[in-house]
Amino acid sequence: MEKLNIRGMLKSNLSRSIHEIGWGKLVEMIKYKAKWYGRKFIQIDRWFPSSKKCWACGEINDGLKRGERG
Repeated sequence: MEKLNIRGMLKSNLSRSIHEIGWGKLVEMIKYKAKWYGRKFIQIDRWFPSSKKCWACGEINDGLKRGERG
């Protein structure tokens, strides 16, 4: 799961929606369930280029433009 800048998001015009959803609580619940079922929970840095990473080989393509990412 990617780490999100929740404090920064709360300063935006979506703050009420984000606050109502409770992103922090959601992350806590996912961590708890992962531990419960013996799974590994990993959070990656929000700046990690996950949308540029190839699912097959793991190579990161820095040449991809925003509209080309999948």
